[in-house]
Amino acid sequence: MLVAWLAQAPQSDPSMRLGRDALAAGRFDEAIAHYTKALNAQPTNPGIMLNLCIANYSAAHYPQALPWCQKATALPPSALFLGLTHLKLGQPKLALAPLQRFHAAQPTNPTGLLELADTYFVLGQHAQALPLFLKLNTPEAQKGAALSQALIHRNAKRHKDSIAVYRAALQAFPNDARFEQELGRSLYLDHNYDEAIPLLARYHLDLELGISHLDTGDSNAAIAALTRVQDRPEAQAPLGSAYLKSGQPEKAIPHLIAAAKDDTDGSIHLQLARAYQRTGQPQAAAKAQARYEALSKK
Repeated sequence: MLVAWLAQAPQSDPSMRLGRDALAAGRFDEAIAHYTKALNAQPTNPGIMLNLCIANYSAAHYPQALPWCQKATALPPSALFLGLTHLKLGQPKLALAPLQRFHAAQPTNPTGLLELADTYFVLGQHAQALPLFLKLNTPEAQKGAALSQALIHRNAKRHKDSIAVYRAALQAFPNDARFEQELGRSLYLDHNYDEAIPLLARYHLDLELGISHLDTGDSNAAIAALTRVQDRPEAQAPLGSAYLKSGQPEKAIPHLIAAAKDDTDGSIHLQLARAYQRTGQPQAAAKAQARYEALSKK
C-alpha cells in the first residue's frame, strides 16, 4: 500500500495525520491539501516533501510530483517515486538512475526490483533486466525473465533458442498475447513461415506478414499486408518487390525509388531497372542498372 511509503508524523501534527488518512482512503487531492498545510508550517521538512511526492503521484499529478520527489532525496523512497514518476511521464532514461539508487539502498525490495527490471527491459538492456526478474517469484517477473532471455537470444541471432524460450513460456502462460506475438516474430526471423504466418496475421504484424508471403511466393497476399503499413520506410522495398513480382511494375517504381536511398548492395536498383524496362523507360532503366553495377562491386 502507498501509505507504507509515507514519512511518519508525530501525533501532535494533525495535518500530517489527516493527510495520511486521506491518502489511505484514496482521497488524494485532499491529502495534497493537508500536506501542503503541513509544509507551510515546516517548509524544510523532507518527510512532508516525500508525502507530497507520493500524494501527487497517487493522484496522477505527475508533473507536480516530480519536484517534491527531487527535493526529498534524503529519504530513500523518494528515489523510487522519482523513478516511477519519470516512467509515468514516458521518460525511462531519466527513471533509470533514481531506480538504481533505490535498488542500491534496498536491494531486496520487490517493488524496486521489478520497476528497475522493467525499466532495463524498456530501454532494451535485457541482460541487465534478466537477473533482476529472476530474483522475483511472481508471474509478472517470470514473464519478464522469459521475454528478456528470448530477446537476448534474438539480438544475438540465435532465433531457434529464442523460439524455444517463447514455446516454454506459452506452456506456463497459455495464450499470452505478448509471447504469441514475439514467437511469431522469432519464427519469421528463423524463416519458419508456415508457423509464423498464422501468428503474424492474428496480431496484425503486417510488415513481417507481408515479407513472409513475399518469401513464400504469394505476391498478392504480400501486397495486401504491406499496403496496410506502406507509410513505414522499411515496407517500401518489399512492397516494391511484391508489385514487380505480381506483374505491376508501374506500381513498384515509387516504392523502389523510396527504398533506393538505403540500397547498399544494389539489389533494389536492379529491381528498379527491371521495373523501368518493363514500363518502357530505357534511359531510367540504364541509369538504375549502372547504379546497381556500381553498388554490387563494393
